[in-house]
Order: sequence, then C-alpha cells, then structure tokens
Amino acid sequence: MDLSIYNTDSIIVKDLRINLTKLLSREEFDQDLYYLVVLVAAKKLKYHELYEQALIKLKHLDEKKIQEAELSIGIVSMLNSYYKAKNLLSESHELGPAELRMQSLFNPVLGKKYFEAISLAISILNYCPYCIKAHTTECLKQGLTITEVHDIIRLSCVISGLASI
Repeated sequence: MDLSIYNTDSIIVKDLRINLTKLLSREEFDQDLYYLVVLVAAKKLKYHELYEQALIKLKHLDEKKIQEAELSIGIVSMLNSYYKAKNLLSESHELGPAELRMQSLFNPVLGKKYFEAISLAISILNYCPYCIKAHTTECLKQGLTITEVHDIIRLSCVISGLASI
C-alpha cells in the first residue's frame, strides 16, 4: 500500500507505516480477507486514501461483495451499539430480545468467513467487547486461525491509528 502521504521523519508515523506494511506483506495471508478488513476499517474511519487503495487491491471481486462489505458497517455498528447498551444495563434491567431485523447476517454474499472477519474488525473499531468475543468465536468456527484473528485485531488498530493523524 502506498503510504507516501505520510512522508515524514516522525517516529510515530514510521511505526504505524511499518506495522501496516508488515501485516499486509505476509506471504501466507489471504489477501482478500485482509484487504476487506482494510476496506471496511478505512471506510468506517473515513480514511479515503487507504480506502481507495484497498478498492484497487479488491478490484477482482464481484461488486456485490464489495457493496456488502461496505454496507455491513451499518448493520454491525447498529448491533454493536445495541449490545453495548444492553450489556451495560443487564444487571439492573432485563430488556428482553433485541427484536431488530438482521436477516442480512444469515446468508452473506461474502460468505460467513469473510463476513465474520469484517464484523470483528468493525466491532473492534466500535469498542464492543461482547461483539468482539462473539465474532472471534465465529471467525474461529469459520476456519480462521488464531493468528489471522490476531492480525484482524492488529490491522483494525493500526488503521485506527493512521486515520487519527
């Protein structure tokens, strides 16, 4: 990825650039998986330059998959907000079932593996502990390794850092 917009002598920027480059240059990683994580994280954080670069890396994917990945930010963010609030109130109030429509979660165009990976990234960016645990469990059930899950966490956090400067 081209991070030349951060050409500076700052050690902070250097650390962030090296971290992202290192994560995305692993030979053994599933490029589509990692760049979908980059795509949704960059879109959510309004990091336009990185978003555009991720789109280029994913240009071979069906447009419906890209669209679903981008729109998943909305449904996952809704659920992150709901479960954070529900868990905060759980000791003092029984709220009952969510009763929120979420049919899109059951048969994603991306496939469950990729959908769970981007859902984990979104949940990390939204700071939802309950959802982070749930999506980590689902990622592992879908065949991701613990190393891939750890990389999704790191990618999300590094992109959050880069988007903040």
